[in-house]
Amino acid sequence: MTPTPTRIPGTEKIEALLGVSSFVCFTNVVDFNLTALAGTGRREYRLDLVLQNDDPWKPTPGRSFRVNLRFDGVKGLRLPEIDGPPDQITGLVIDDVSHRQLEGIRFHVSSCEGEEFNLLCRSAEVMSVERVA
Repeated sequence: MTPTPTRIPGTEKIEALLGVSSFVCFTNVVDFNLTALAGTGRREYRLDLVLQNDDPWKPTPGRSFRVNLRFDGVKGLRLPEIDGPPDQITGLVIDDVSHRQLEGIRFHVSSCEGEEFNLLCRSAEVMSVERVA
């Protein structure tokens, strides 16, 4: 049985354009912006991540799309050992881990291979999806 992908706010934007609710086909990192949030009373971070599908034949032949994702309350961010943010990941998986009852954590976000990119966060949202080619 195939697991149902975790739905986050804005998933319907991807479904409307691509017909899928998965982030696995988005592997090119276009923008990676980690920001410390002020005024929260504790150390808290936001990650704005823009990804593009690298194979215009999957899932929509001849078309490329960019997805802008936002993660708030980021903790435990792990990146590959490189000089700066990653420029590629092996797709993105977002799992609801609220059942683990980790304080202020709802999602675990990782690359498909899990080792190169990982984070925990309070909230995740698809901000926009756009056709680029």
